[in-house]
Amino acid sequence: MKINEVTKGANLPTVTFPKGKLFHVGKMNKALKRKNSLEGRGLSVSTHPNEWATITSLPGNIYSIHKNGNKFIDARSLSNHQIEQIQNWAIQDKLIEPSTIYRYTFSSGEDGEEMYTDATTKDELIGDYDAEEDEITVINNSIKPTQKLKQLSMNHDMTGGNDTIDYVLPLYAEYDNYDGVWWNDTLDVLSYSAPRGVIVPSKIKEFDVEDYENK
Repeated sequence: MKINEVTKGANLPTVTFPKGKLFHVGKMNKALKRKNSLEGRGLSVSTHPNEWATITSLPGNIYSIHKNGNKFIDARSLSNHQIEQIQNWAIQDKLIEPSTIYRYTFSSGEDGEEMYTDATTKDELIGDYDAEEDEITVINNSIKPTQKLKQLSMNHDMTGGNDTIDYVLPLYAEYDNYDGVWWNDTLDVLSYSAPRGVIVPSKIKEFDVEDYENK
């Protein structure tokens, strides 16, 4: 039995949104879709449209988005085993491949918030971020995106590491007939963070869209 046959129909944690709680900030014309965005080819959504508009600085309107019985994969509630299953599916589908990842951890901002960036080589971190050898952590048994994932996600800048799964999830959601993926991130505009989600391309037409207000 193939890996993707095992994982399809998995009982993943989900979240559903009532009418008036989910919004899209920007434009509805897919021809104007940005490359290298977090939502790939899907439609970005948020429960905090004004804050999201501030974070993204996107031109356009705020739209109310709804579908009865909508079902989004709750990304932040996935267990390690469930993430491993999805990664196995992605490896089978040639979206990702096992890799050693190099991580540079650093402090940012006035409050010294700890942040990190990943790369597939030490030289990239040293050259782009002036990282020292002893500031770089080697992470074995990690993953990196293939060209197929970069193309499907419209993001050719991704490198690898923990964030790669965020680009895999919308593709898995579409494969397994979910409406999309939801990341229940902390609401912190100054740190460019807010709860966010994506509706996968094949499901967008099933949602009702209403012009909520001009930005």
